[in-house]
Amino acid sequence: MRRIHICLLALCASSFAFSAPAPTGPAVQSQPTVDCSQLNPDELSFAAKMTSMQNKMTFCNQFTPEQRMQAMQMGDKPDASGKMMSPDDAVQKVMQMHNMAPTPMAQPRTGGGCPVK
Repeated sequence: MRRIHICLLALCASSFAFSAPAPTGPAVQSQPTVDCSQLNPDELSFAAKMTSMQNKMTFCNQFTPEQRMQAMQMGDKPDASGKMMSPDDAVQKVMQMHNMAPTPMAQPRTGGGCPVK
């Protein structure tokens, strides 16, 4: 009987020792990718400098070639305060000039449940 207890104890201990640790931090969500494959090399280089995925999506998917050129030209010139305009700022400025709304980001699904009610 004692032998069975020792075997069970060893079996339980080994299952805990080899189990995967529980995640402790917040889940890391991957950012959506932006398809900029239709852009020319200069436009791709400009888009790669952006820090906002929403601005990048707008630049790649919503802007016309003329609007992309306009944003790239603004990115090469200083703004009213004398500092160089970032690619993100240039995209925002072109959007304001053309009364455009940003490209909506895909919202991550939360919770389970049935989508049909």
